Amino acid sequence: MSEASVQLAGLLSHNRIACKIDAVSRKGVLATIATMVARDTGYLAADDLLDQLLNREHLGSTGVGGGVAIPHCRISNCPQALGCLVSTRKAIDFAALDQQ
Repeated sequence: MSEASVQLAGLLSHNRIACKIDAVSRKGVLATIATMVARDTGYLAADDLLDQLLNREHLGSTGVGGGVAIPHCRISNCPQALGCLVSTRKAIDFAALDQQ
């Protein structure tokens, strides 16, 4: 296994991957992410995660274009980088520069 594969495997777990969620807003997507990460880690609170994700979105959009957004935040009691992979049934506006 390559070093990149090992690093990616450390960021994601099968419990933090969801396809075609039914969220209808940016906040709904972020709430789903916060809940998934909190449940999987057991030491992070979903409310705190959601607050931090929303705070980060208020600084500027995490929509990168091409229908992709990379919401992220820092949490003081999180000792490592964690990832979550989510797709939605319907397009959600993340205010990307290309408006996709």
